[in-house]
Amino acid sequence: MDKIEEFTYNNRLLEKYGKLLTDTQLRITEQYYCYNLSLAEIAENENISRTAVSDCVKSAIRKLNEYEEKLNLIKLNDMLIKKIDTIKNKMTIQELEELERMIKDGI
Repeated sequence: MDKIEEFTYNNRLLEKYGKLLTDTQLRITEQYYCYNLSLAEIAENENISRTAVSDCVKSAIRKLNEYEEKLNLIKLNDMLIKKIDTIKNKMTIQELEELERMIKDGI
């Protein structure tokens, strides 16, 4: 996984499981991944060392990966999207509209 893919994946982890982090871990990790702040900028915002920020982000990502390993929500989501795309590619417009209507109607 290259750096961009890793960054994107960590963003997905944070979006899916971020609420399970401590308030401090969430705040610092969001600043890094969502607001794209540097470690130095976050350290200044939080009045802590750059090393403390780095340790916090690493610890949070490790914890988020553990949640994904146990719950597989991102993996399952990706599998469902692939299956939906496969279905969409094999169905006619009318069949898709009918399926959409059935889902909306709760059938």
